[in-house]
Amino acid sequence: LAGATAEEIAWVIRDDRPGDHASEMIQAERTAQAIADEQKRHGPFEDMRRFADVITRSMASVEGFGEDYVAPEHGILHPARLTIAAIRSFINQEQDQLRRGLEGVFKVLVVGGRCVVASFRPIEHSIIEQFFMEHEEPDEETAAQIGDPRRLRELYPLLGTDLDFAVRLVGPPISPSSVEVSRNSRARTGRAYVLEKVERRMP
Repeated sequence: LAGATAEEIAWVIRDDRPGDHASEMIQAERTAQAIADEQKRHGPFEDMRRFADVITRSMASVEGFGEDYVAPEHGILHPARLTIAAIRSFINQEQDQLRRGLEGVFKVLVVGGRCVVASFRPIEHSIIEQFFMEHEEPDEETAAQIGDPRRLRELYPLLGTDLDFAVRLVGPPISPSSVEVSRNSRARTGRAYVLEKVERRMP
């Protein structure tokens, strides 16, 4: 982080928030600039409190924080939480690990085997759903309706590969119950995806 530019930090924050609105993309740029400027003036960050305070101040106008605003010590209500999570995810290469993990699992699963994937962040949900869609096979009616082989490969990328299996999503993602969330607030964003390896039918 100490050697990163504002542009690089902004890219990391934006990349962690799929589908966000333009206003949030601008906020990512503002936060990144504040982080870079703070390091330039006062040196690299050596404690999390200072880092979180800089992020919080960069969000003051859009979040309506007054001069007397005091952020929570930690937890899901802290305004810096998502930005810190984005940077941690990039440093730990969590997105790449999830992608490689899914690919590896389906190489060793037998046909009919299932994989349950738990995720808690929007970017993780997006990666799992993208993996499924890239390995999904259209049903016969959909394939016949689309007709054009080139368009089929665009919509169902699996058809452009030599893989001998497809992936089926078994039911909708499972979300925590209100009872579970009341006992563990961190579970509120959780989802569990059940993915099944199935035999590929279409060439």
